[in-house]
Order: sequence, then structure tokens, then C-alpha cells
Amino acid sequence: MNVKDLSLPAKPDSFGEDYKFPEDMTRLSNEQLSGLMSRLAAYKGYVLFLLALEEVNRRRCENALRIAKSEIFISKDDGKRTQKSINEEIANLPEVKDIAEKLEWHETSIILYTHLKDIYQGHIEVLSRDISRRGIRL
Repeated sequence: MNVKDLSLPAKPDSFGEDYKFPEDMTRLSNEQLSGLMSRLAAYKGYVLFLLALEEVNRRRCENALRIAKSEIFISKDDGKRTQKSINEEIANLPEVKDIAEKLEWHETSIILYTHLKDIYQGHIEVLSRDISRRGIRL
């Protein structure tokens, strides 16, 4: 599969700007309600795309880290040292630390994007209920 052949969501123009979710839906016009629903759906789609990218990057880092550790372990295993001492030495090598830091960054991003997706989904559900209650056709 070639990612370039897929239709991927572009970053929404207002993405990155804070928004205030209305505490009282009755104050919104039908147009405002519909606009907010569209905006949050666009945000959710974009965050799901970012989440997918981070998951791919996390897996690449996990593989790179596993390969680097294995290769270094093999080169350092002289039969005279314990596996634990070799692993401790490997964990302190700059190239291993660099990959581990990248892995941690991707894992943190995944957590953030997952929670953002859940927030947008919750807001969309509230808006959807109000749209249904009003009988609005989008």
C-alpha cells in the first residue's frame, strides 16, 4: 500500500486555535451548531491522522531500538560479562539513548492525540444530540 494513494485529511485552517465549547446549546443558532459540529469533526479526523502517523513512528522506533540493542549486545558479548552488565552499558550508549528518547516522544504524542480524539468525540456527541433534538437536517 502506498500512503500517497490515500485521501488524507489536511490540517484544518483553525486547528491549533483554542475554542470554547458552549455550556448552553440553546444559545447557538442552527448554523452555529452545525458549524461547530463540522469544525470538531475536522479536528477529530486530523487528530486521527496524526495518531496513525505517531503509531507508525513508535513502531519504527521500537524496531530500531530492538535491532540496535541486539547488534550492540552481540558485539559486546565476550562470554566474560553478565547479560545484565552488558544491557546496562548498552542503555547508556548515546545512540541507544537517542532512539529511546524518540520512542518516548512518540508514546507521549500518542497519549495526547488519543485524549484529544476522545475530547472531540465527546463534544461531537453532545452536539449531535442537540442537533437531533432540534430536528436539524445537515
